[in-house]
Amino acid sequence: MHDRSILPLRAARALRPAFALLLGIPLLLAPRGCEEPGDPDTCFCADIYAPVCGADGRTYGNACEAECVGAMIAHEGECDAGCVCPAVYAPVCGDDGKTYGNTCEAACAGVMVVRDGECETSCACPDVYAPVCGQDGRTYGNACEANCAGVMVDHEGRCECPAIPPIYCEWGYVVDQNGCPTPECLPPPTCEPVMCEIACEFGHVIDERGCAICACNPPPMCEPVLCDVYCEHGHARDERGCETCACDPPPVCEPVLCDVYCEHGHARDERGCETCACNPPPADLCLSDDECGAGAYCDHTVCRSPCEGLPDDRACPAVCYGECRPTPPPSCSADADCAAGEVCVVPVCIWDDPSAPCPDEGTCVPVER
Repeated sequence: MHDRSILPLRAARALRPAFALLLGIPLLLAPRGCEEPGDPDTCFCADIYAPVCGADGRTYGNACEAECVGAMIAHEGECDAGCVCPAVYAPVCGDDGKTYGNTCEAACAGVMVVRDGECETSCACPDVYAPVCGQDGRTYGNACEANCAGVMVDHEGRCECPAIPPIYCEWGYVVDQNGCPTPECLPPPTCEPVMCEIACEFGHVIDERGCAICACNPPPMCEPVLCDVYCEHGHARDERGCETCACDPPPVCEPVLCDVYCEHGHARDERGCETCACNPPPADLCLSDDECGAGAYCDHTVCRSPCEGLPDDRACPAVCYGECRPTPPPSCSADADCAAGEVCVVPVCIWDDPSAPCPDEGTCVPVER
C-alpha cells in the first residue's frame, strides 16, 4: 500500500538511475531532468511510466514530469478517482470566488486557481460597466459582481423588464432592483404646506414630486359655453376649470340670522350662500351702450340673466346681458391730452412685483382750486 504523504523530490530523483539501469540505458545518457525546476521547456524526462499523483490532483507519468511542471508529489501511483488530497493547508482562491485548502482540492473541484491565499471577502471588482443578467433575474454591473454575489451569469446585457402591470398608479410604480416597474404603487408624496401670500384662482403649480409650490397655474384656455340652459348656481367646471353645460347643484347653506333688512337681497359668499351683508342696488341691464345713456357704457364682461328674481319655473332665454356702468375718464400720457382745468395723472410704477406691467398711461382729473 502506497504512502499518501508527499514524496520529496530528492527521493524521486534517486529513483531515476534505477529505472535507467533496469531498461539498460547507460546512466550517462539518461535525461538529467530540468535545468530550471518548473520550466517545461528545459525538461527532458525518460520515457518511463512510473505514475505519481501531484498535489494538484493530476497524475504524472513519473516524478520527473511532475517536477517539470513544478507540482509537488502527493503520493506514488495514479491519483484516485475519489480525488484524495494531502492534509496540508496551503489556501488558494479559485475562479469561482471560493477558498480551497490547497491546489489539489481546487483541481478536484474542477476550479482554476486565481491566486495563492484565501479569497477576499470584500470581492473587489473593476469599475467597468459591462452589465450582465444573472440567473436570479437581477442585473449586475459586470460578471465579476455577479460572481461575487455567487450568481451564475444568464446572459450579457441588462435583464429585460416584464410588461407594465395592468393597474393605474397616480404617483408611479415601485421599481425592482433592475429598475423595472412592479405591480405596487408608490405612496403619495409627503409635501410641506404651501405658505404663500398669494391666492391662485386656478390652483398652484405642481412640481416633479407632485407637491404644490408658490407659483400659480395660468388660466385655462376655455371655449365659450354655448348652452340653451340657465344655471341659477352657475355652470359646473371640468378638470381644466372650464365651464360646461351642466349646472352646479344648489349649495348647502345655513339659514341667515341677521337683524338687518336688505332691499336688494343679501350678498352671497363664494359658496353661493347668503350672508348678513346687503347687495348694492342693481345696475341696469343692457345689450348695447345706447341703452345706458350719456356718461355710461354697457359692460359685457359680466353675464346677467334677464330672469333674475323670477320664479324657477319661468322659461328664460339663454341671453347674456351686460350692466350699465359710468364711463371712465379718458386716458392720457400728458396734460395736453386733457381738457381745460384737468391734468394727467399717471400711476407710480411699483417694483415689488417684477411680473406686473408698469403703467404708461394715466387719467385726466380736475385741478383742485
